[in-house]
Amino acid sequence: MYEKLQLVLGIGMFILALTKFVVDVLKKDKKNNRLL
Repeated sequence: MYEKLQLVLGIGMFILALTKFVVDVLKKDKKNNRLL
């Protein structure tokens, strides 16, 4: 039970960090929209 909970928490934290990173990159690259 605890192992599954830790796994879900780890994946959730990873996704949150990844999303925050992507948002930060998009904010920085708002001036150059060549990638999008």
